[in-house]
Amino acid sequence: MAAIAKPLSQVRIADYVGSKLASAAKAWEMHKRYRATVAGLEALSQRELADIGLTRDQIRSVARDASNARNR
Repeated sequence: MAAIAKPLSQVRIADYVGSKLASAAKAWEMHKRYRATVAGLEALSQRELADIGLTRDQIRSVARDASNARNR
């Protein structure tokens, strides 16, 4: 039996949906890494943060940068 090709519009829609799902999964993984990093840094004492050169005000920024850097 001969294979029936899908219309081009269906292929493009499937590619588009697949791309959006992949982007959403990637964003969710980045967000999970961000939350884990924030939780880990917030668990440190002021002294431990100072030892690594951070203040509490910098935690979210550092976590955001770290989660973005791992995704590149």
